[in-house]
Amino acid sequence: LAEAAIMLEYLEDAHGPWIGPSLLPTVPETRAHMNLVIRCHDLYLASPNCTQPGPFTHSQGCMYVAPPGGKHCTDRWIGRAERAAKLAECWKQLDVLESLMRGPYFCGARQSLADLAVYPTMVFFAFYPQRVFGWAEDALWHGRPKLRAWYETAMPAHAAARRVHDELLETLHAKAASGILDEIVEETRDPAFKWVYP
Repeated sequence: LAEAAIMLEYLEDAHGPWIGPSLLPTVPETRAHMNLVIRCHDLYLASPNCTQPGPFTHSQGCMYVAPPGGKHCTDRWIGRAERAAKLAECWKQLDVLESLMRGPYFCGARQSLADLAVYPTMVFFAFYPQRVFGWAEDALWHGRPKLRAWYETAMPAHAAARRVHDELLETLHAKAASGILDEIVEETRDPAFKWVYP
C-alpha cells in the first residue's frame, strides 16, 4: 500500500479493535472533517500530484529539495522562484490547518487519523524553516495558537507521537549535518524573493 491516509485507514480497519480506541470518528460530519484535513494536507502540502522528475515537487519540499545543478540534486529539484512560491503556499496552507483545528485535536476531543497524517509534516516545519529560511523561533506559530497547542501539548501526550517526533528529528539532524541544506540556504540569500515569514 502507498499513501499515508490509505495505510492508516487500512491499519485501523484491520487492527484497530485490538490496539485501542478507534481513530475513525463515528459521527458522519466529524469523519468528513477528518477526511478534509487529510485531503488538504495531502493535496496542498505533501504531494507533488505527479510522478514526473524535475521541478514537479510537493510544496513542503521547498524546505529540503535541492536546487538544480547542485551536488545534492537528484531526480527532483526546485528552482529559486518556484521555491519561494512553494514557501508562500506552505504559509497559506498552515493557516488552513489552523482553521481546521477544532482542538485539542483536529476533530475535537479525540485523536483521529487526521492527527496521524499531519503530525510528521509538522515535525518538518518545526525543524527546517529556522535552519533554511532564517525564520524566528516562534514564526511557525504566528497566528496559529491551536496548531501550536496541538503540536506542543496534545500530540506529545502520546508515546507513539513522541517516538515519531524523536525518530524524525534524528534523521533530520543527520541530513542537516551532511551539508545537504547548504545550497538551499545559499539560494535564500537572494533578496528578490520572500523567504522570511510572517
